[in-house]
Amino acid sequence: MKTQKNRHLLLLCVALFWAAQHIFTPYQTPYMTAMGILADTAGIIVGAYGFTQMLLRFPIGVNADRKAKHKPFIAAGFLCIMGASVLRLFASSAPLFLAANLLAGVGSSMWISFTILFSNMYSEDELRSSISLVFSFNQLGMLAAYMVGILIYPIDAKYIFITSIALSLTGLVLSFFVKEDAPSGNGKADIRKIIKDAISKRLVLFSVLAIITQAAAQATQSSFTSQVAKELGADSTQLGILSIITMGSAFLGSSLLRTKFLKNAPIHLLITVCASLYAGYCLMVGFAGSVMTVFIAQFFGGMANAQLGSLFMSSAIEGCPAASKSTAMGFYQAVYGFGMTIGPVIMGFAAENFSYTAGFGIMAALIMLDVALYYIFRKKI
Repeated sequence: MKTQKNRHLLLLCVALFWAAQHIFTPYQTPYMTAMGILADTAGIIVGAYGFTQMLLRFPIGVNADRKAKHKPFIAAGFLCIMGASVLRLFASSAPLFLAANLLAGVGSSMWISFTILFSNMYSEDELRSSISLVFSFNQLGMLAAYMVGILIYPIDAKYIFITSIALSLTGLVLSFFVKEDAPSGNGKADIRKIIKDAISKRLVLFSVLAIITQAAAQATQSSFTSQVAKELGADSTQLGILSIITMGSAFLGSSLLRTKFLKNAPIHLLITVCASLYAGYCLMVGFAGSVMTVFIAQFFGGMANAQLGSLFMSSAIEGCPAASKSTAMGFYQAVYGFGMTIGPVIMGFAAENFSYTAGFGIMAALIMLDVALYYIFRKKI
């Protein structure tokens, strides 16, 4: 299983998975508001994507550890993304978009198996590097999708959904050729032991920190930043460029974590710098007076968020026994699913009742709260 060819094949599946999942993301909120869906309702729909992940990721992680197999979960993820894209293809109302985002969230819940299967191909001391590498291909897949989306969305939005279906199907077929070690035992490991070994103070701390970063990311760069740009005069091409900037900078940020300089940098310093940078991004977008300002902010925000995500994920499962890693990852991703759910709802409420400036200001404050919580509790893990 530990061959370069197998690693490369799985990384290709990762890129296809996230390309299929997020090709519609840059246009999601503007597309719905153009249909007459209110900002607060759009926020609930966007947040639904995180809601199913919050509910499902932990039990999926436990199941993956119990069966010691990941390929079935990977296949299920691709199938769910296909189903969500089919729903969006025919959607003409808020309930159908809600159903599509709920199903898409089920698909993204399978991300656990991609990350754990890939990290298992490396030694424990290469954990941070392997997580940052799989994160890089996560961002690379979205970057490629956005570059395609910028060409086809102006023609007809429905081509976006058809492309997502095609990407999902391709990834599903390729995933069948990824090699996975046969499970040890009989696939009936003790669930109580799996959970006990997985849950630690370290895991809980970084999961809570991730709630805040995911709330801010889902409320800003994954949804309402594009709406701010649109209200400042951005057309569909510029919205696509905005997303390319996001993913390009995120890919750069994840890749930089594997450089010798950042690989050896103290984690507290990296968290402080990246969180401060993201808070600055939120304020810059909230007070932006031009599309160019949003573009510049998005570059730094995308890079900072990708680095925080990679750092938190690798730190959360560091030292976890191999037989419980999927459970630990499931717990981590389920907890931060709460942030993905509540973040867009908070932003939608603030935008509808106050202003986008107020909403982005709230997100900046939450990110700095993250830094404070880390320094308060880091010595207790």
